[in-house]
This record gives sequence, structure tokens and C-alpha cells, in this order.
Amino acid sequence: MNRRGYIVAEYLLVAFFFLLLMTAVFDQLVKSTAYESDKIVIDLACQKAERLFYDIVDKPPSKVGWERSWENFEGGTATMADLRKNFTHFGLSTGRRYEVDYNAWNFVLNNISSTELSNFTDNTDSYKLKYVAIGADANSIYANKKIFGSNPEAQIWLNATGLGSGSVIHNVIGIAANSSSVGALFETTIVFPNSSIIASKRVGLEGTDSVTLTNSSSGGTAKISFRLNSSDEDVIYLAYTTNGTTYATWDTDWIGGGHRFLEIDRIVRKNNLFAIQNLKFENATLKKEYSVFLGNNTLAKGEIGAPQIDESKRFCEFKRRYIMVANESIEVAQKLVTNTRIVNATRRFPVEISVLAQA
Repeated sequence: MNRRGYIVAEYLLVAFFFLLLMTAVFDQLVKSTAYESDKIVIDLACQKAERLFYDIVDKPPSKVGWERSWENFEGGTATMADLRKNFTHFGLSTGRRYEVDYNAWNFVLNNISSTELSNFTDNTDSYKLKYVAIGADANSIYANKKIFGSNPEAQIWLNATGLGSGSVIHNVIGIAANSSSVGALFETTIVFPNSSIIASKRVGLEGTDSVTLTNSSSGGTAKISFRLNSSDEDVIYLAYTTNGTTYATWDTDWIGGGHRFLEIDRIVRKNNLFAIQNLKFENATLKKEYSVFLGNNTLAKGEIGAPQIDESKRFCEFKRRYIMVANESIEVAQKLVTNTRIVNATRRFPVEISVLAQA
């Protein structure tokens, strides 16, 4: 090969390696640019989610609260359109730090359609606002078992004492689900911190249902899955306690203020809190979610928001934990081992509230 041939070969070789280098650099540039672009989109969505969270959830009720607006609506001096324009006047926050008003949430859920929510807040952002119970003060959800109707429903409530040993200070939680159609699935995990599950009773469960009960040093856990068929109702009752010491006639001493009152009361109060994980009641085939109640009529979860949000695309979720309070006090006759005590129950339960927003 002559000198010119070597020069051409060297030129082609250098050009080939230069092309490889440029391809690698360009490929990395595309990847870096795509990554930075995605990061910018997510950052913008997170900024939106945090701002919306403050505007809708954390902002204290205004002087003209949603209750006043509702009174004006009922009195004929305000229209539903006026109410919807004053969405932030409804006061989802009670004004206290990390406390929200269940009644305000319930009003919004029942009276404001999700398709118009963004317009009511004068905001064109695509977002969803959700809450879900992550626990409960058991004493505040004492109730009778619901008589289920034709719609699928589930209920978690403080039932009574009496299941298991009557001389052990304990609570009994009832968990029930009903469906009139095939394909509904109720799933949850109930955790009793520093407690032991001492007894259980199952009603209506079939081979497709499952309940797994475990006790450990950190507490008792009940993992529940009810796969409901047409006209199917499944129920489980769980007795638990933080202290297995026997106290004969503890209910009498507690109600009557006997000499062991303070000792017994400490255990009763420790028994009151339990946690809720993975709360779900839905029909995946029909893409429907069904109501879950704490006590008789308090929704354990709710969702409002613009339907155009696409959770498969880049979005950001901003969330915090709060105490949700239903202000009305309900007088109930709570059954104990051999006694009944009259209590004023005010619904209080911890919730996780989240805003999902897209840039």
C-alpha cells in the first residue's frame, strides 16, 4: 500500500472513532437532557402539590366559614354556585395545627362534583385530594353493627367486650363487609400496638376469604381479605388487650370508680388506639371503590379532584398525617362485661391526607 493509501486508512479509522465518540456523547446528552427534563417536570408538580395542599387543607377557615355559607344557601341568599366559588371558605382545617374537620370534608365530597373542582378553586391545575384513615380511637367509634343494604359497604367499629375472658380488660373490634354483586374485594390490616389478640369470632367466611392473626413483641396484627360474592356478608370480631392481667369485676370498678379505678383506667385508655393499614374495598373489574365506615356513618376514606389527572404520567404526591374530627357528639350505651356505661362519643381518627398534582 502506498503512502496515500495509509493516509486514507488512517483518516477513515480516525473518523470512525470520532463518530463512535460523538455517538456516545450525543447518547449521553440525550439521556442527561431527558433526565433533567423529567426532574424539572417532577419539581414543578411537587411545587404545585405543596401549594395546593396549603391552599386547600392547611389554610384556616375564613371569617365567613363554610357553615355560614351553607346557612345562607339554605336561607335562599346564596346559590350552590356561590358556595362552590367559595371553596376555601369551607374550612377543611379546624384552625388547629394538624387537625381537620370531617364535617367540612363530608360536605365537599357530597356537594361538589369532581369534574368542576378545579373551577371552584379558580385553579386549572390537574390534581386529586385524598384522605384515608390510618387508625382510630376505638372508644370514639363505638356503634352497633350496620344493617347493610343493596350497596356494597364495609364497617369497622368498636363492638363490645365479652369475647374472650371477661376478667381481662379488653376491647372487641368488629370488621364487616357486604356485597350484592360478584367481584368485590375488601382488604385491610389492623395493628394493635403493644397488644395481644386474645380471641376471635368469624361469621360468614368461606374458602375464598382469609384471616391471618399474629402476636409479637410489638403487638397483634390481623390481616384480613374478604372476597365477596353476590349477597355475601363476611364478619370478624377481634378481642385484644395491652395487659393480660385478670381483674375480676373490672367493669364494675371502672364505671363505679372503685379503689382500682386508676389502675384499670390506664389499661382501658391504652386499649383504645389501633392502626389501620392497606384499607381497600373495590371491584377491580368494574373499577369501582366502595364505602368503608368507622362506627355507623363516618367515612374512613374519601377522594375529590379533577378526573383528568393521569397517574401513569409524571406527577408528585405531597402528603401529611392529621387528626380528623367529626365535631358532633353522639350519646351511646357502651356494653361492657356485665355493665353498660353511657358515653358521649366524638369521632377522632388519624388520617393521611395527600395531594397528587401534575405539572
